[in-house]
Amino acid sequence: MLRENINLQLSKYIILFTGLTRRQHRTADYHRFVALREQRKQSRRMYWKPLIGIELATILSIVWYLKMELFRTRKLPSYATPSQLDKLPAFQQEISNKATVVYNTVYRNVQHGQFVLADTGNDELDGRIGFVDWYDSVNVGYRAVVCPRGCSDQRNGRHMLVRPENMEHMTKIRESQYNQEATQDVCHIGLQNTLPQLDADTIEVVFRHTVFQRICAKYNKPQSQADEPYELMVRLLDDIEQNEAKEREKVEKDRIEYEKVMEHFFSTHSPVERRPRKRARRHVPNSNPSRAIQINSVWKAKIEHMRNTTNRNEPNDSGETLFNFPFLTNDNSLLSCSENMNELNEHHVNGIRHDNIFSRRGDTDQIIITTESLRSLSPGIDIDEDVLNFCLKWYVSEFFSLHIIHI
Repeated sequence: MLRENINLQLSKYIILFTGLTRRQHRTADYHRFVALREQRKQSRRMYWKPLIGIELATILSIVWYLKMELFRTRKLPSYATPSQLDKLPAFQQEISNKATVVYNTVYRNVQHGQFVLADTGNDELDGRIGFVDWYDSVNVGYRAVVCPRGCSDQRNGRHMLVRPENMEHMTKIRESQYNQEATQDVCHIGLQNTLPQLDADTIEVVFRHTVFQRICAKYNKPQSQADEPYELMVRLLDDIEQNEAKEREKVEKDRIEYEKVMEHFFSTHSPVERRPRKRARRHVPNSNPSRAIQINSVWKAKIEHMRNTTNRNEPNDSGETLFNFPFLTNDNSLLSCSENMNELNEHHVNGIRHDNIFSRRGDTDQIIITTESLRSLSPGIDIDEDVLNFCLKWYVSEFFSLHIIHI
């Protein structure tokens, strides 16, 4: 009986001891999990901290640039000085917001700001992909676009505030490379007018990356320097504006010359009853004079309509179709269009050449040339893609015809 009591007491002590040990293990595992989670969060904070510093410092320099540009272009009231502008909270907030817009437009790299949410304490958020929009220094977090689960398209995401400690970067970026490549050189913005004694609703400001880059390369923080950064800025911008004025003057001269050439083209290409190389009619009576007048009138109306359609300048006007390339002619006159052209004349050789050389190469896609394509040839306007494709295809066909004839 005594032995049984002793065994029973020993069993109770063993069970009690084992239970305490399990609880201690669970507590130790929990503390280890918390420590690892905090370690991961701290690692993320340390990763984003210098990048946040770079972003905020660049935006402060952009704020300085925009202010100095307002003074340089004399778009501020006569009473305005840099120290007085600093005392206007509404103006400071507006120009700071626009500086953030400039930074996002010119320098923000989407891949550098792509991340995955982690350790948020919300299973619905963990694992989702997000993209940095801008850093909110007031709420100490990133304003970001977070995509739905299983999606990485920003258009389907929603805006939210994300702490850096919960942002696991997708691609690790060095500090020297973070948002350093400019996506465009010039950025136009409009500041909402918050200044008294100024009638304009918005103030137009132009930001130039090349000028800003040269200033920041020489002066690390131009906003904390004296007048030297501003003087450098004025010199650089004056040189750029002078070169742009000369370029605009040259483009205007070229445009006038182009209009004269086109006017000469329309005036000399008046319709005729019969083209020089048109095949003569056989066993068919010639048309009477009244019929010839009718044909000429129709063609004259067509050319005049094409001239008016080409010369008009209406927004969102795609123009009218002139022709589809390639096409064939009855008198084999298509290749004669490139005569007296230095770019193509060197490929001309003696021999018989036919228009069907354009369709021998098996190309099935047609190029549609419209009056909008013709308008794009005017100096100062980006040439239409169809025009470039047409010129390249014509050139290749001419070169191809040269080799066919030699063979």
